[in-house]
Amino acid sequence: MLRLLTLTLTFIFFTLLSQAQNFALNFNGVNEYLTLPTTPETTLSNTFTIEAWILANEWASQSWQGSIVTNDSGGTNGGFAFRCGNDGRLSMAVSASNNWVEALSEPVMTVNKWHHVAAVIDLGTLTLYVDAIPVASASYQGDLSASNGLITIGESTGFPGRLFNGIIDEVRIWNVARSEAELASNVGTAFNGNETGLTAYLPMNEGAGLQVGNLSDTASTGSTINMDDSNWVQGYQQAQFDIAISNISNIDRLALKSRPIRPTVNLQNVGREPMQEITATLTVNGTVLATEIIEEVIMPQSGTTYIFETPIDLQGIQNPEISVSIAHPDDDNINNDLATKSIQSREGLIVNLFDDEQHNFSAAGQRRLESITLPQDLSAYDEIRLILDVNCPTTGCDPWDQPANVKISTSQGIFELARYITPFGIGCGPWEVDITDFKSVLTGDIIIESFIQVWGASGWLVDMDISFIKNNESNEYSLLTPLHRIDYQVYGDPGISYDLESFPLTVANQTETSHIRMVTTGHGQGNTSNAAEFFRRNHQLQINNANFANHDLWKDDCPANSCANQFGTWLFPRAGWCPGQEVIPAIFNTTQAVSAGEDFTFDYVLQNYTNLMNTGYNGSSHTEPHYRIHSFFVEQSSSRYSSYNNLAVANIGFTTDQVRVRIDNDGSEQLSNYEVRLFVEGEVVASQIVNDPITAGGTNSLLFDIDPNSILDASLVAEVIQISDENPGDNLLGTVFDGIVSTEEVIDESAMRVFPNPSQGSITLETEESFVGGTWSIQTADGKTVNQHQITGTKSQIAIESKGIYLIQIESPTGIKSIRRVVIQ
Repeated sequence: MLRLLTLTLTFIFFTLLSQAQNFALNFNGVNEYLTLPTTPETTLSNTFTIEAWILANEWASQSWQGSIVTNDSGGTNGGFAFRCGNDGRLSMAVSASNNWVEALSEPVMTVNKWHHVAAVIDLGTLTLYVDAIPVASASYQGDLSASNGLITIGESTGFPGRLFNGIIDEVRIWNVARSEAELASNVGTAFNGNETGLTAYLPMNEGAGLQVGNLSDTASTGSTINMDDSNWVQGYQQAQFDIAISNISNIDRLALKSRPIRPTVNLQNVGREPMQEITATLTVNGTVLATEIIEEVIMPQSGTTYIFETPIDLQGIQNPEISVSIAHPDDDNINNDLATKSIQSREGLIVNLFDDEQHNFSAAGQRRLESITLPQDLSAYDEIRLILDVNCPTTGCDPWDQPANVKISTSQGIFELARYITPFGIGCGPWEVDITDFKSVLTGDIIIESFIQVWGASGWLVDMDISFIKNNESNEYSLLTPLHRIDYQVYGDPGISYDLESFPLTVANQTETSHIRMVTTGHGQGNTSNAAEFFRRNHQLQINNANFANHDLWKDDCPANSCANQFGTWLFPRAGWCPGQEVIPAIFNTTQAVSAGEDFTFDYVLQNYTNLMNTGYNGSSHTEPHYRIHSFFVEQSSSRYSSYNNLAVANIGFTTDQVRVRIDNDGSEQLSNYEVRLFVEGEVVASQIVNDPITAGGTNSLLFDIDPNSILDASLVAEVIQISDENPGDNLLGTVFDGIVSTEEVIDESAMRVFPNPSQGSITLETEESFVGGTWSIQTADGKTVNQHQITGTKSQIAIESKGIYLIQIESPTGIKSIRRVVIQ
């Protein structure tokens, strides 16, 4: 009790203290900023944290234009830049290995509202937090480059003109990596300045004058520039009651094409008091589909994840915009109570990423992000392909061939999916890159990053999709091990080694085939032998220090490029690429070189080269020769590489007086203790708890005593819940009982797709392989058969001339049937 009382009194003391002296500085976004001397303790390091409270009056048009705290030298000479803009995105860029590496969030902040922002660097990983919730991450290789320039608050040190418009308070710099828990528990805390690792602390409570005190180092005082006493304003004051919603997630972009989903929202209590019984309302394209009460008590500076109870069916809804709003009668701040997520529809098994998203060195920026969720298991797909093209803005395309890539950030790391080079001054594509090798990491919650190293204000408009292809062959599992992840390897400078790192590897015991996936491109010209862009080299791939493959880094078929008649030097051969084309990965089969269970060492040895014009690189008369190298070791097997727990609702069928639900175990482990629930029009009408196990690959059918005629034309959804289930995307399945009862088991609707529906008369029917050899038929609403054919493949084209409502029935060679309704307009 004494300890609790002490903590309570301490909290009250700091709260009263901060309220009594609670000031901050207001920056006009034009010419006002604050400088702080750099000390050895505040320079950028591999463990580093920056925190601040910000309130934006308006966002800069780009995320890199609204500087919060920076110590960035010009060019890539060193330092960091913590900044924001572009509708509420948070950004942190650091200098590593002669490149700026950036973590960039989605638009997660709003104007005229206080947000706690933090950037944490922890030994190669950069993580951004808004209101103590992680919102973005990035990784870097090598050591960071520090800058000895001033620390600047509200403006960029090395790139003048990137000014913040709004209020900044409570700036803290640490030479330690603060944990998520530490950030969450201390966002509203006033510090003394002598806390371990706290190297600069500016509470900004002076309220007047031109100097800002640094409680961690009294000799290092902040100085205001172009500011006076009128810039001192009310600082951040933690609201008593304030619940915030940060984002909407868990929307499986493949599952939603054939199944209902359960959206997830992340909430954070940023007030001083616990909160509960929060109302959450979910709308799709402006229509309310669910209103639920979140009963959980959310403590101050803590968060929770809430999954909607009501299944949401997005099938047939074009370009759904999903919004979730929260409400509480005591909430002191309504500016953080709404989150929205928009999804662009694509027919078939295609997930849209970007539609004409501009990339430029202006308002749009070189980098665009998109967050998606995919199934945890992609073994059912034989091919996965990235499809992209570039178009010209109204101001015209950028005139130069610019390097571009697509990366994914996942729980397993950051991976370059594809690389391409933009054409000279024209739009073209589409290009397709086979990314099937990445199926083991292209799962769950993913951030897609599209980047073009463009330096002009016009740039490009990028379209990008991922296509998932089922050929109904046997499942194939893969394992991906990243090797080289180098975006700037200087080549030929005697002062810089290009002896690349070697990698010790072990082949998994179940591996049947394996290969090295290598994407290397050479850049730079005007050097000795015109390296590296126009310089043909033969590099060696080695296993256990012995050559096993030659990499002829040269592409001489650029005149055959589908993106023809460009400007510039598009016809010239190059080191591994052509302008206006995807970079085709070099695949080196290692199946015969290494065996299952074997340990080996892989090395990539660059051919010797000395650039006589590059000794002590002068950086002016030529472009420094360098390589971009990303490689992977890919293993493949007909058996899984790791355990996988998953129960799925496979189908819903009907008898004359019951509803039948079949549950499949699609994982590798036996599972038991699961619940199956039935929803009618969003309300739970029945449930069963099953304790008996389902073996891996097994199935179980449950019967529910529900008269199908009592739910005629109603939305029926079945759900399976099991605590260790790893893939929520297949836990729900929906159907509508239309008065047709079959004693046979009706297979799940994902095995029978009809699109478009409604249709103008031409429709595509997709079925599972097990139905090939069976029949499809078209019936009118009164049961008259108007067409019938044998199913000769998994995809059939059907034409229906007359308007009306029809039933499409498929029947397998073994007698299993399924029926779907289609509307012809």
